[in-house]
Amino acid sequence: MIETAEGPAEEDARTATRALHRAQERLAGWLRAEEQEARAERRDVDATRRATWERAQKWVDAASELDDPAAKQRALAELRDALYAEDPDEVTAALRALARLGEVAFDKEPFRQPILEALEGATGEQRVAALYALFNTSRRPEDLELALAAVTDPEARGSASHLVHLFSEGDLTGATGDAVLPLFDATDDRDLREAMRGMWGAAVSDEIAARVLSLAADGSSLQHDAVYFGLSTWRDKQPEVVERLIEFLETAGSQEEGRALWGLGFGVPEESWPRVTEAMRALFEARSSTSVRISALERIGLYGTAGDVSWLQSIASNVDAPADVRAAARR
Repeated sequence: MIETAEGPAEEDARTATRALHRAQERLAGWLRAEEQEARAERRDVDATRRATWERAQKWVDAASELDDPAAKQRALAELRDALYAEDPDEVTAALRALARLGEVAFDKEPFRQPILEALEGATGEQRVAALYALFNTSRRPEDLELALAAVTDPEARGSASHLVHLFSEGDLTGATGDAVLPLFDATDDRDLREAMRGMWGAAVSDEIAARVLSLAADGSSLQHDAVYFGLSTWRDKQPEVVERLIEFLETAGSQEEGRALWGLGFGVPEESWPRVTEAMRALFEARSSTSVRISALERIGLYGTAGDVSWLQSIASNVDAPADVRAAARR
């Protein structure tokens, strides 16, 4: 065996390698500790949220009681006291309970001031909880400004469009529409989806409609959400929205086809009635599904003219057509 002497360069290399390994081990240990700490924090947050929800649920159950008025009054008194608690989790639990008591009959005016006080300086989850509580107790027109502030709160933006929708009575046009439009500057699909979910059934500005139409484009990862939560649900649809919904009718049996057909049953501007009627006649002729054909006939009933009567009569008198289809044509 031939032995070779190790020179200074080789020794330096070995020393550097050992130092690198020790540094990597320290870094790995630090990362493990950080991850363990993060997991512990998440567990603490989850436990706090669960406890808050359970506390709120007890108040909701008691305040909704039908046969025990005393229990209801005790729960309402506890709720009002909890709004002044020093523990923020107790305040949040009370706000979340009140947010779920909109359909319960009780004197809601005394809750307005403590909710407004809880809202002062609140951010994130507590701001959201306070606004929903305010909406379900004693809201006033001027409260819209409080809801609009949620748009600029990064931790409340997920609920911002829905809160503005509620406090504006579904009017997301004009200045209100301009205020929520920045929600569509988001780059995360989840944020964009939440923005659209909150606008279900609203009247939206042309600018909002244009943003959602871009998300409904072919190849978009949010196409389904844009149709399901946005375009199909709006109570006043722009002609461009109507055209896009008609385009979705071309994909037989898809979720988008069904949703678009549903959405074309309301909110169509009068200028688009002839276009929808034309599309419904084409859909009726192209589909064998009884439910789809009946839906098409119902929309012709909404938007058609005297010029469609003879076509409808031919269907109503067609003995080969299903009875349900003939009955829909007669209606």
